Amino acid sequence: MCPTAPSPLPAWSLRPGLRLLLACACVVTFNAWAAPPDMSGAWRLDDQHSDSADALTAMLHAEARREQPAVLPAAAATAAQSGSTGAAGHTGRHAGGMGGGGMAGHRGGHHGSRDNAAKSADTGEDPLAQAQFALPPLLQTDSVLLVQQQAGSVQIQLDNGERLEVRLDGQSRQSLNGEAMVQGQAYANGVRITIHFTDGRLLQQDWVRSADGHELTIQNLWKLPTLQKPVQFRRSYLAVG
Repeated sequence: MCPTAPSPLPAWSLRPGLRLLLACACVVTFNAWAAPPDMSGAWRLDDQHSDSADALTAMLHAEARREQPAVLPAAAATAAQSGSTGAAGHTGRHAGGMGGGGMAGHRGGHHGSRDNAAKSADTGEDPLAQAQFALPPLLQTDSVLLVQQQAGSVQIQLDNGERLEVRLDGQSRQSLNGEAMVQGQAYANGVRITIHFTDGRLLQQDWVRSADGHELTIQNLWKLPTLQKPVQFRRSYLAVG
């Protein structure tokens, strides 16, 4: 006769240490699924503790300069090649009337294009001094935020009256008059909103409300297609009323 398998131990016969471990696991699981803090309310921008548009522009220039050694040689080579092609085309158009002089003009234009491509490196000029970088469109309309948070969604009204609808289910949906895809996720300590613009720009926001409920901090990552890495900036808000 084959021996029968022992019956499972009843729950109350577990050792105290194992029971404590299971209890902790239950608490962790509950916290992972806990609803995020409510961001609802009227919020006014705290300028003293927020990064301005000028500050963000300076950060973008700094990041571009940091990445410059990796991208400048390729840009210089492209400029030299473009200048050589343009000079060749110029010679072709005037070869019939200029004869041998046309060839001399070609050589002069070719050397000039290479000299101009390397000029900024030789003189120490900053090729990014006059560069223009796009800023997040929301940066112009976020001085006052009216936020309504419900189960699974957040509605944000900007100070120009435009509304941003965000579902907190991790799915991307069209928003901002069709100019972006917006994705929202809820966490135990806050909310993450990711905005993918149609031109390749990316804005990621992490919303965190203070324990006393009077302050709202939004940590932002702004990524441009022309830069390898995003730039981080902060916007801080105070509760109104």
